[in-house]
Amino acid sequence: MRIVAQKEVLASAIGDVLSVVPLRTTLPILSNFLMEPEGEKLRLYATDLDISISQLVDITPEGDEGIAVPGRKFAEIIRELPPAEVEVESEGKRITIRCGEGVYELGGAEKEDFPKFPKPEAEKKFSISGEKLCRMVEKTVFAVSTDQARPVLNGVLWQIREKRMNMVATDGHRLAKIGMEGISPEGVEEEVIVPPKVLQHLLRFAPREEVEVLLQPNSLIFNLGPTLLYSRLLEGPYPDYEMVIPKENDKLLVANRELLTSAIKRVSILSNQTTHQIRFSLKPKELELDAANPDLGGEAKEIVEVEYKGEKMEIGYNAYLILDALKQIEGERVVIELKGPLNPGLVREEIPKEGEDYLCLVMPLKLVE
Repeated sequence: MRIVAQKEVLASAIGDVLSVVPLRTTLPILSNFLMEPEGEKLRLYATDLDISISQLVDITPEGDEGIAVPGRKFAEIIRELPPAEVEVESEGKRITIRCGEGVYELGGAEKEDFPKFPKPEAEKKFSISGEKLCRMVEKTVFAVSTDQARPVLNGVLWQIREKRMNMVATDGHRLAKIGMEGISPEGVEEEVIVPPKVLQHLLRFAPREEVEVLLQPNSLIFNLGPTLLYSRLLEGPYPDYEMVIPKENDKLLVANRELLTSAIKRVSILSNQTTHQIRFSLKPKELELDAANPDLGGEAKEIVEVEYKGEKMEIGYNAYLILDALKQIEGERVVIELKGPLNPGLVREEIPKEGEDYLCLVMPLKLVE
């Protein structure tokens, strides 16, 4: 096989698939990606067996043989080439790269040794707005757990119902949930747990228009036109998240989102380096934030003007968890619903988008003097 392409085009295409190539693997073939002709275009394919990406590129190949290319070394060579036309030719397992006066050779592997990409077929498939699907992912994926002791929490719960679609993620310290009405496909009712890595790739490649979703037993495929994303699904029952979302938080804190975010960032500089605890002292029209770091002998205190309905209360939060929640709020003002110093708080939009319900639950810290 032989291809000729501009360096920038080839480097961009390789970068798209390289993020799936594992840094370390017990199967050496997985450190490669596959290059093969598909009609008048070039297909690049990489996998770590859990997640796969297949990318169709506007580069016309000569010949009909494919080859598995050493992923990171090949990418490094292409990246360092000058901005010019690049020729890549394979013969057997040998790969030759030419650009200007430079010639680079390295060994590849047989196409037949590379794992096959799953066929994009499914009993259940539907199309959904790429813009809305990505919005749901962005609003939840940050809260996915990284604790391997509870693998079921290492993904985003995706609930597809007749009239409503939900996505939920939690790590036990916080929970993010978004629901949208009017976007569910007819005749599809499903509940799956999707690993965050494929969702991050979805954010990168998904068009704003339609995305085709193919649901297979224990896996799914996102058909994004020139790009196919495959992922295994996580197995196991997801916790009943509705049980932990409080229904009786009757104390309301309403604040300017930017002012509150900036104040928390400043005060958190001198918070405990382990717990990142910030104390919220609430009273009508005023929120006092304070933090202390005994190791530095440092203390910080700041007062933010707010609207607060409820009796005086002190509650502690991990500053980073609160900041992550505030980052998801888009309106000028944010609402935090509270009950008591040991009860979770709910961060919401003051004015929700039509047909959308979003909340971020944050567990409090036990205050330490």
